[in-house]
Amino acid sequence: MNANESFDRTASHMAGEYVSNTKPVAYAMFRNGEYYDAIHPDEQAKTVGEYDIPLYTHPAKTLTDEEIIEVHINTPFIDGYLNKNLIDFARAILRKAQEK
Repeated sequence: MNANESFDRTASHMAGEYVSNTKPVAYAMFRNGEYYDAIHPDEQAKTVGEYDIPLYTHPAKTLTDEEIIEVHINTPFIDGYLNKNLIDFARAILRKAQEK
């Protein structure tokens, strides 16, 4: 598997969907075993083989008001620990969104 295939597969798994049919939002350069730089797709044609790894994005995962309320109800809160409570609640929201 080359670097392009590896990155495409990783991006697809991270997005929770296969993204190969969408347009790239940027192109990356792979150098010395790591992703070195990225450029806008309009610039990619001018670089002749340097920036040859397409980068994709995916739609944001969102929660309905009802789902957020459900997470709030199921998140334990401790009196007097506002910062810890907010962090725990935010993490619970992120976990719930990742389930989608």
